[in-house]
Amino acid sequence: MLSKIFIDIFHRGGLLANTKDEYGNQLPEDQWTIVAIPPCIEEFLFSLAQQKRKIRAGKVSEGNYIYILSHKLIDVSVPEQKKFYGIPRTKGGHSYRRGQYTAKDGQYYSVFEISANMIEEEIWNKLKFAMTNTEEFIKRHLSLEKFSKTYIENLQEELMALRENLMNTELESARIEKAYEKGVYSIEKMNEKMMEATKKQTKMQDKIQHIEDELQMISFKDVEIGGLRKAAEQLKYNLNKFSRKQKKMLIDVCIDRIEIDRKEIPCDRIQKKWHRTLTVHFRFNPDRISRELGDSRTRKPHIKAQNLNSNSKNVLSGGQGGGTCTFFKCRYYVGNKLELNKNKVLYKTILYEQT
Repeated sequence: MLSKIFIDIFHRGGLLANTKDEYGNQLPEDQWTIVAIPPCIEEFLFSLAQQKRKIRAGKVSEGNYIYILSHKLIDVSVPEQKKFYGIPRTKGGHSYRRGQYTAKDGQYYSVFEISANMIEEEIWNKLKFAMTNTEEFIKRHLSLEKFSKTYIENLQEELMALRENLMNTELESARIEKAYEKGVYSIEKMNEKMMEATKKQTKMQDKIQHIEDELQMISFKDVEIGGLRKAAEQLKYNLNKFSRKQKKMLIDVCIDRIEIDRKEIPCDRIQKKWHRTLTVHFRFNPDRISRELGDSRTRKPHIKAQNLNSNSKNVLSGGQGGGTCTFFKCRYYVGNKLELNKNKVLYKTILYEQT
């Protein structure tokens, strides 16, 4: 309660008796008249309350763990595609967790947790690789399954055929109307024929729009590649010396989302066994990178995390939303590695990149 109540000098034994001039204008602080009154709180308690207020407001970041992938991890194995949040582990370390919940249909979903250190280190190294080995990153991680020359040519041919069929359907509508005028069709027959033609036109128009949207999306591929190259050229900082705050700022700009999926593996054990995969979706906007990192030198110590909306349909390069159009993807599966530590066999969770 103290942190919510004691925010004014009044509680420390000071009363602001005069803060305005005779015309009602606010005076500078050095001209205020402060009258001493009995304090209702000790100075120590007042200072403690202010400190707690700053911590709760996020103004003090010293000693706080910065989760550099916050707002990026999404569980795509559940229908609602819920986000993960960072939490400290009771046995030490940190993790990202999607809490347990019951869906609207009554289906129960258990807790899904993954090590923070392991996933943060791997994804940060991949982002560093993109910035320092740009051409190799483009060659290795540009998603080409939908952007090949043959695929684009097939789309264009399909689009031309649909446009031709749509034109024929529109001519068919004109012929139906003329047949009615000549008495060949009754009003009922004409309405029936026109309804069928309208349905065909609507269906073809929807297909045409879908293909046009996909071709427009594909056209952004070269823009995205150019954005990565330009970003790598402009990034003059030594990434190995980045603080966690700077890492988070760069990740916020360059990583659109990280989709985490898991499927249960049948086994005889009481504890469930899972096959877990991660797909990292990259976006590169050189203007945002230079602006964010440049501003970080003059910003206050704490940078409040942006609340990114994963349902946004923004498909442009460097967009903050979670649209379906991302050209650079990196896939991992989560596995265990045996390690010997003081004659003890330990299982260490690590990421294996899928090639």
